[in-house]
Amino acid sequence: MPKGYMLASVKISDMDQFKLYGQAAGPLLKEYGGTMLAKSNDFRENANGIEEGSTTLIVEFESYEKAKEFYDSEAYQKAIPLRETCAKTTIVLLPGVH
Repeated sequence: MPKGYMLASVKISDMDQFKLYGQAAGPLLKEYGGTMLAKSNDFRENANGIEEGSTTLIVEFESYEKAKEFYDSEAYQKAIPLRETCAKTTIVLLPGVH
């Protein structure tokens, strides 16, 4: 079964508030088997409206279904409002191709 991935671009406006989101979401990533693969703010092209100064990260899950389970979980849905108060975020869930 192919892996699943979450691609997130985040522009943080209040780091102290974002830490509260991280405290809520971080343990959930581990609970659902998420592993951070990459993190960077080295944008080369930006035709899709991702905010300048954003950081993009890639999280790997054992499957696309597990990535969706994480994102759709009640606990993560409760954490989203914490993030929305302090960051502009684009999240994409991707199925692996192999």
